[in-house]
Amino acid sequence: MSDDEDQDWLSDEERGDLEWSRRAIENAERKRFDDEMLPWRRPNGPLRPDAREPFVKKQAKDEAKSQKPPSVVIGAGTFMRSYEPISYTIDGILPSGYLYGLTAKQGSGKTALKIAATLAVAMNRRDILGLDVESGRVAYVTIENPIDFKMKLAANCYANNITYQEIEPRVAIIDGRDTPEQIYDGLNLDAEANGGFQLVCFDTFAAGFAAAGAGAFNDNEAVLNYVIRLRPLTTLSGQPSVLVAFHPTKNAGESELIPYGGGSTYNEIDGNLTLWKEDHVKLYHNRLRGPEFEPMFFRIEKLSCPDIVDKQGRQILLPIMRPCTEMDAEERQTQDDNLQLALLRAMIENPNGSQREWTIKIGKSNVSAVTRLLQKLNKGKYVSESFGKWRVTRKGHDEASEIS
Repeated sequence: MSDDEDQDWLSDEERGDLEWSRRAIENAERKRFDDEMLPWRRPNGPLRPDAREPFVKKQAKDEAKSQKPPSVVIGAGTFMRSYEPISYTIDGILPSGYLYGLTAKQGSGKTALKIAATLAVAMNRRDILGLDVESGRVAYVTIENPIDFKMKLAANCYANNITYQEIEPRVAIIDGRDTPEQIYDGLNLDAEANGGFQLVCFDTFAAGFAAAGAGAFNDNEAVLNYVIRLRPLTTLSGQPSVLVAFHPTKNAGESELIPYGGGSTYNEIDGNLTLWKEDHVKLYHNRLRGPEFEPMFFRIEKLSCPDIVDKQGRQILLPIMRPCTEMDAEERQTQDDNLQLALLRAMIENPNGSQREWTIKIGKSNVSAVTRLLQKLNKGKYVSESFGKWRVTRKGHDEASEIS
């Protein structure tokens, strides 16, 4: 219905009053606009060219406020004299106040190494890693698998004769699926109450990223932003080293242990330590801030703890990382090479034998040892598997006859 039709019920006098009201409102609005623009109009004309001048000046003033001050310039001598000696949480490997990655494939010992580092630093125990450490409190953020970490931590404490009472004030645990900001705030409060930190372990980057709802893990920008959000942990009281566990890209070889997330992530962290597991575990690096170090070697033992049992009361074997020398590692490698050769010959001698028979032949008591050796031989294409049956390949026959 139109306005005219809507007003049919009005008398002529009422209709005139309504029209007068409309015009009065329009005139008032026009006058208000004219009053506001009066200073910027020519007499009886359009806006003057300088009408925008106040707005331009205001914009320039706002921009001036947002500009940063000039860079500070200092002399080279002053710059060099400001150097402060590097402090290491783990001697020669992990400097204080830096954000480092620890990149390794699943099952290579990332958690075992971080637990060993935690106990060594917290309890000032050189023997645990075979390295000097800067003693101090440790924070451990466990997001990926808190129950698994709890079991392994208990077993490591038992293996190193550390009681729950001794470790209680020295190691702080966060096992919630929190954001980096929540983690920082929680540790900051703990540091104010109980003292600063020397080391912060973060397990793992991928689990923390997902828990914080930081975006798509294949979005390099989102991954980089999450790394940046972890850096404030290095500013906690005590200027701790921050060691973040990363998974590498799929099927990564020893020389390709780069944190998943692209080059920007790799460049954002201050250093990247790597673990590579064969018969021993090799600790090395592919990015450092500071002097390089020679590869270090560890072995993983499986030990149980009376506090960690299943519902039937049976103790559970859990990994404990122990230091070993390069000579130890070479000797272990030589022993393993000899076992592989012995297994090849046992399989050639008895091609239809079972893994149990081959195990006895090479002087071992556990079939799992032969299973592990078969996987290594298969990787080198010395044996192959078809329909659950293992066979020695031509390459394997040649290797066995050449060394005999």
